[in-house]
Amino acid sequence: MKTTDDEIEILLHNIKALRLRSGYSKRKMAQYLGISLYTLNKIEKGECPPQLDIYILFAVYWHFGILPSKLLERKI
Repeated sequence: MKTTDDEIEILLHNIKALRLRSGYSKRKMAQYLGISLYTLNKIEKGECPPQLDIYILFAVYWHFGILPSKLLERKI
């Protein structure tokens, strides 16, 4: 299954929304997702890092209980 640009845009939005709703600092959120602070900053600016790993979808699931498919479907 190929990911569309709209799905990527929704994913990036959702990651930022989850951080803000949870009250996590950027550093803490990056730690939970297993990514660098630099990568999280790019995500929050709406820029898809060139090496965005699928692991991030599962990290969101583990920490927030949101299925990976839901992260790509609609903004939360």
